Amino acid sequence: FGFPLLLRAPGYHMGEHFRYVATADDLAAAVAALPGDELLAIAFLDARGADGNARKYRALIVDGTLYPVHLAISRAWKIHYFSADMRNNAANRAEEAAYLADMAGHLGPAAIAALERIAAALELDYAGIDFGIGRDGNVLVFEANPTMAVYYPDSDAVFAYRRPAIERILAAVRTLFSARARGR
Repeated sequence: FGFPLLLRAPGYHMGEHFRYVATADDLAAAVAALPGDELLAIAFLDARGADGNARKYRALIVDGTLYPVHLAISRAWKIHYFSADMRNNAANRAEEAAYLADMAGHLGPAAIAALERIAAALELDYAGIDFGIGRDGNVLVFEANPTMAVYYPDSDAVFAYRRPAIERILAAVRTLFSARARGR
C-alpha cells in the first residue's frame, strides 16, 4: 500500500472507526485510535471533482438493470448521504436530480459500461454499488454487495425530486419478486 490510505475497524458501519491516513508518519496514531486487534487497510480512492467536492454515487442492480439511488456530495472524503451537503445546497441537489433523472446521460457511456460489467460479474438479482468517478473518468468502486439499502427520502419538500427514482426501484423489486414467485 501507498499513502494516503484508509484504516477501518471491521464490524463497524456508517463511517464509525474509519480513518484517513495521509502519511507513514500518521500511521501509528491512527492505529492506536481504532478499536480491536485487526484493521482493514484500504487503498484511498480520490473521488474529488475539479471543484474539490467528493461524490459518492449509489446505484442498484435489480434483475440485471441499473437504477440510480442517490448522489452524495461533500467536501469530506468520507461521505454518507446523511452527512453530505445536500439539504442546504441547491446546486448539489440539482446535480443529484440530474443523475437520478438520467443516470446514463449524467455518467456517460464508459461509466455505464463499467457498472454493467460489475453487475454481470456479481451475478445477483439484487445488489448495490457505491462508487465515485475519478478525474480520469474511471469508476471508483467503494463497495458492492447484495445488502445495499435504499432509504425513502424524508418528507421535506426539498427532496421531492428523489421520490420517483426510489419508486422505480421499489416497482422493479416487486416485479422481480413476482417473477421469481411465478418461477421465472
